[in-house]
Amino acid sequence: MLFVELLNLDQDILPYYLLMFVRMSGLFLITPIFSRRNVPGILKAGLCVALTYILATAIPPQPDFASGNMLSYLLMVLMELSVGMMLGFISLFFFNAVMVAGQVIDVEIGMGMASVLDPQSGVRSSVSGTLLNLALILYFLINNGHLRLIAILGQSVQRIPVGQARISVELAWFSAEQFTLAFTLAASLMLPLIGGALLTETAMGILMRAIPQLNAYMVGIPLKVLVGLTILLFMQPFYIGYSDRLFERMFIASEQVFRLMGGIT
Repeated sequence: MLFVELLNLDQDILPYYLLMFVRMSGLFLITPIFSRRNVPGILKAGLCVALTYILATAIPPQPDFASGNMLSYLLMVLMELSVGMMLGFISLFFFNAVMVAGQVIDVEIGMGMASVLDPQSGVRSSVSGTLLNLALILYFLINNGHLRLIAILGQSVQRIPVGQARISVELAWFSAEQFTLAFTLAASLMLPLIGGALLTETAMGILMRAIPQLNAYMVGIPLKVLVGLTILLFMQPFYIGYSDRLFERMFIASEQVFRLMGGIT
């Protein structure tokens, strides 16, 4: 039924639908939830087409909408793609915060040489980072964060009418601020593990002075791993609150993008 209706679209508003589709696809190309390599491409395309039809039907083009010539229309395509990709990049900043924290955690607790294949990026990543990232994604899906992300994308059509997106210098500064904020959140996650590793090394130094015959490599490295995994285990109840704070900052930043890209306040 949807396919038949798409075939019967008015040719005058077809450019509007194509611009809407480009905006939807921009998010699905970048965001860590929908851009995963194990998500079939036909499913991503189908979701983009479905969202395009729903939003374009609910929010028809404005009376003064005009695609203009080919050059101006290509510029509109780039602007619409940038809207979806900016929302995706914002979510990518915050989701990768736990990956950065996990990389540092593994180095500090003596597991820096261990790595696993990340199915999302196709490259090898730290064990702790992969574990924290999968837990974050699972908690995000359980709390319907993916639906809220799609809702924010739908709100962008109201706040930034199709064909009226703009890019300003403030957008670059805003991206830098969100990158700094994501790194700050990553630092707050890794600090307990860094503190535990520092205390463990201090204790090992005292033991080495008291018992010179003690082999630092045979005892120190397993002890650091044990202490690090223990701290990581006890941190799990607090990880839920950390995830909620991270998601809230991400959603707030996503909505702020609308104002910087010419959104209606």
